[in-house]
Amino acid sequence: IKFKTLIIVNTMVKKIYSFLLMLTVFVACKDDQVGIITYTRKIDLTKSTLSANNLNAAYLYSVDGGAKWVAFPSLKNGQTYQAKVVYNPDPDHFTFPDEGSIEIIPACPFAIDWSASDPAPKSVDDATGIATFTVGGKNSVVATVTNIPLDLDATVGTYAVVDDEWADFAVGNHLTVQKVDATHLRILEYPATDTNHAPLVITVTPATGAATVKSQNNGYYSVYGAGTDVTSSGTGSVYSCNGTVDLTIDFIVKGFGDQGKFHLALQKL
Repeated sequence: IKFKTLIIVNTMVKKIYSFLLMLTVFVACKDDQVGIITYTRKIDLTKSTLSANNLNAAYLYSVDGGAKWVAFPSLKNGQTYQAKVVYNPDPDHFTFPDEGSIEIIPACPFAIDWSASDPAPKSVDDATGIATFTVGGKNSVVATVTNIPLDLDATVGTYAVVDDEWADFAVGNHLTVQKVDATHLRILEYPATDTNHAPLVITVTPATGAATVKSQNNGYYSVYGAGTDVTSSGTGSVYSCNGTVDLTIDFIVKGFGDQGKFHLALQKL
């Protein structure tokens, strides 16, 4: 039910377009005759760990109040536009619905300060991090990114299963996440071993949301009898800001061997 002697896992590699690598400074230029402006833009990562994976951070712009976001807009003098920084820890989730636009499945491991921009933003939406600008001044857009530490207390609660490739629980089933201490969480019911059950313990790095499942014995399924203990290990992320737990777990079953890697995704209710 839970494992086989041999499991072949197929993976699909998605292409990440090189134009997303926008963590450099683009020099400003101006065409006086038509008034089209491009401008300096920089993501300041000095206070952030996002620099560990630069392809996952980028600017997007909108000239229609957020109805459509694009990577490279054409802007005129005096025009109002919105800017935001987007980030996702999993670059496989970047998709390209049509030419020039980017749809991002958002994560939220950072705060953004736009005050180094010239001109300064007209307004900033604290809830979304979106800043509204008017083209002018030095046409310099600078976002300083600061990590938001994971709040372990805020992660405690009931979660719905979004994906459980190990197939202990169905989508929509409820699991309980508890705080163990300042750097550890546990999923009380997971995996669903019914003899000598030990909950899955997750080691987290609060500054980044990175998660590790250190090798641990979780008991065994009685249907397979004694001597078939399940050992788990893996990596992933936990974000209190959007209530997600996302792990890839390697299960080893005594007597049956390494079963491979399985995805577990939970969403806080």
